[in-house]
Amino acid sequence: LKENNALLQIVFDTTNEGLLVLEPVLERSNEIADFKILRANKVMEGLQGARGLEGQRYLKMNPHAASNGLMEIFKEVMKKGEFRDFEFWCELPDKPGAWYRITTRKHENLLIVSIEDITQRKEEAEKLKENIRFKKQLARTSPDIIMILDLRQEHIKYLNRDLSSLPGMRRNEVLGKKIQDIFTYVHPRERDNLMKFHEKVMSGTNDHITETEFRVRGEHTEWVWFSAVANVFKRNVQG
Repeated sequence: LKENNALLQIVFDTTNEGLLVLEPVLERSNEIADFKILRANKVMEGLQGARGLEGQRYLKMNPHAASNGLMEIFKEVMKKGEFRDFEFWCELPDKPGAWYRITTRKHENLLIVSIEDITQRKEEAEKLKENIRFKKQLARTSPDIIMILDLRQEHIKYLNRDLSSLPGMRRNEVLGKKIQDIFTYVHPRERDNLMKFHEKVMSGTNDHITETEFRVRGEHTEWVWFSAVANVFKRNVQG
């Protein structure tokens, strides 16, 4: 039993999440008034900025939990026995605001709570979203035609604007098409060049820039010259 308890304590203290074992404190009406902290690991002590949490009342250590709705969630889990996993923004007077992932479940007459600080992860995800939004806006407003091709399946995955106003060359008509399907709009003399261009892109390294020029049929049967620059930016496991 001692060995099992020691092993449990090691696991309890080495996890990256803050862990709490809470026991409900009942009012005379049998309603939950608070929770008593039976066990808390070192990560939780770090999150709380205090040691010796065991035996303390949860609301005494976290008075903000009554106003920010956290205590009501804990009470609801105890009453209904439902598992809860949610993200929670907490802003304290003496600390900068932070995002936490909180998991809580009922075990017999106890409440098990795990808390993980996910602020950095959320900030990185937000930066990534902002970066993606910026790149999409950049692509949409670019005077150049930007096309993303799946070279293995040989179809067009992305196009930022129409190739021309001709039927069959508009953005919504071109998306998803095979690369060969748009060759019919290319001047016959340049079709072989485009095939070679495609082969060079396929066989080139990620750093290799491939360039070519070709003509496409314009609105009034004239031929419009285009300059194409391409390189591979992502490969599958087969290379």
